[in-house]
Amino acid sequence: MIWALAMGCGSDKPAPFVGDDSNNKPDATTQPPDTTPDSGETEASTETDTGTPPTSGICTDAGNCAVILTAAALVIPADGKAQDVITASVDSRVGGTIDFTISGPGLWDNSRSSISVPVDISGKARAIFVSDAGGGTATITARLVARDMAAQINIEMPPLADITYTMQHNLMGVKSSGFNESNQITFKILAPNGVPYPDGLDVYFEHKPLSGSTIGSKPSCNMLDCIVKDSDQTSRGQVQLNLASGTLQGAAIVTITATAGGQTKRLDVSSPIVGAKVSGRNVSIECSPRNVPALVDTDCIRSRVDTPFKCTVTLGDRFSNAVGVATTVKYQSEAGIVGSPPATPMFPSPDLGKATGTIGTVGGVLPLDVFPLSGEYSLPFDDACHPVGPTPVHNPRDGIVSVIAMMTGEEGFIDKNGDGTYNAGEPFIDLAEPFVDANDNGVQDSGEFFADLNNDTRWNPANGLWDASTTLWTETRVVYTGKPAARIDLNGVDYISRFFRGGTVLPNPSTRMPDLLLMADQAADIGLWFSDDNFNVLAPTVKYSVEIGMGDPITASLSGTPPMGPRREEGFFLAQLYCDGSAPSNCGLVCPPSATTQQCLVKSAVNEFEYGVAGAVRVKASSSLKGSFAVTGVATLPNSVGAIKLGGEVK
Repeated sequence: MIWALAMGCGSDKPAPFVGDDSNNKPDATTQPPDTTPDSGETEASTETDTGTPPTSGICTDAGNCAVILTAAALVIPADGKAQDVITASVDSRVGGTIDFTISGPGLWDNSRSSISVPVDISGKARAIFVSDAGGGTATITARLVARDMAAQINIEMPPLADITYTMQHNLMGVKSSGFNESNQITFKILAPNGVPYPDGLDVYFEHKPLSGSTIGSKPSCNMLDCIVKDSDQTSRGQVQLNLASGTLQGAAIVTITATAGGQTKRLDVSSPIVGAKVSGRNVSIECSPRNVPALVDTDCIRSRVDTPFKCTVTLGDRFSNAVGVATTVKYQSEAGIVGSPPATPMFPSPDLGKATGTIGTVGGVLPLDVFPLSGEYSLPFDDACHPVGPTPVHNPRDGIVSVIAMMTGEEGFIDKNGDGTYNAGEPFIDLAEPFVDANDNGVQDSGEFFADLNNDTRWNPANGLWDASTTLWTETRVVYTGKPAARIDLNGVDYISRFFRGGTVLPNPSTRMPDLLLMADQAADIGLWFSDDNFNVLAPTVKYSVEIGMGDPITASLSGTPPMGPRREEGFFLAQLYCDGSAPSNCGLVCPPSATTQQCLVKSAVNEFEYGVAGAVRVKASSSLKGSFAVTGVATLPNSVGAIKLGGEVK
């Protein structure tokens, strides 16, 4: 602390105390008049700092009384508004008037550079100094009128040098996510040389809301391009501001502005906000490829073909924001080997909300052989994997593989009143415990995998309640396909892959197509149909072609654009519907399927089988050559070829 003791003249020894006792001497209980500064004030002087206060500010001769000058603060904001209380203290018995003058920037609160203030009964005179917006150093002199006693003090008004910040969280979650929904930002306001700026400088904040985000205790605003504004004052060189997230992901920008000493500083702080809690309404899964030739070579229990496929889950929150925090996804498959559970990446990855897992075909079991459902095509015939016992019934679902993905989140709901939260009575998507539907009938059957979420050793259906935290899941299908099936001989008349002419292309039992008879220059379009042994479309890597014998009196080629190909890579359609929990037959593409539905149940079904791939073959007879010919349709996969022939004659 700097002490100011201004003496007009006299000895440097303390003067005798002037009391009212007979001996004019102080006793043990008598104290000198108060000339010490108020608590919190700072003393200063033109005198050299000795590190200790004077032993006495009291004298018996009024001409030798001291003036002690103090300030509430020696450094104040250079904003033209900050005020500093300047106090001059003298012996209370002396009294009088103090002339306060200013050399340099700043004024008194009367807008003048000088002011006279009477000394009060406690020996103090106070003046209010107002800072200068241009900053600088003000030298203040306090002089006791009519006495040769004065003291000086310097008040610094530094310019604003810099603003820096730190944030409580580097990443925020949207409202209702439970993840860093508020973020405290601490701003450091600095004077030159990195010194904290003095207390009391006004700072101003602005924020453009992201669907309900706001700053401080201010309400958000919803109008286009509206701005939320707030303000504060520095304390120990800092200000703190709370940022609260809204319902939209993105970069929340908070702008701070301050001006002092003729310097204006502006800082934009960006706080990323992401979806952080998965909603069952925004979960999807896609696998690629959806058709793998894993049945081309098997030992009847496991595939020997290494043809892995990848499945990617996309996760969103209740506001349809991509999930931007790490969320673990666990895959489970009817067949094959599932790799380690992946997790969605953290912001700022370009693949927010996506988690990709790999399912290998080698080593894992094959898809379950199942009985056909009503209305599905099937055909009983022997194969190498069923040498004894009942004749197996082949159908497309024998090659279909069910894949599910599980993750933590909240059950989806329909926000009817738009308040962003679930309210009793609003429709919600009620999920059962996850299970792998190996026989593709939409029901959890004995022996099918299920996740026992409540550890009661049994599969549980939907519980009828909206769950704010549970295991969500979604499902899809891929297909294991085999070799091109050229001919299944059942009493010499039943074919899988075949030529056909007119009528349905489905592999219904039929006799072999009759020989094709053509006249010279005549052309004919003949259908060609290929599948594997389960009546599934072949893997997308298959190559189709036609061949004719050398010297045959025809030309032949595949025709059409494309000449051969399924509508869907997997050759079937996975339908997923929302059904009314109180009326399960009432289903629709959205939840709720009807205005009265409150509980939506997810129902999946595999249908619309294509049973193979059909194409057209253009056959044209020669104008000069006659005789018999043979057209061969060929389907080629790596290490596998299937062919079927059609005979004919040119007359």
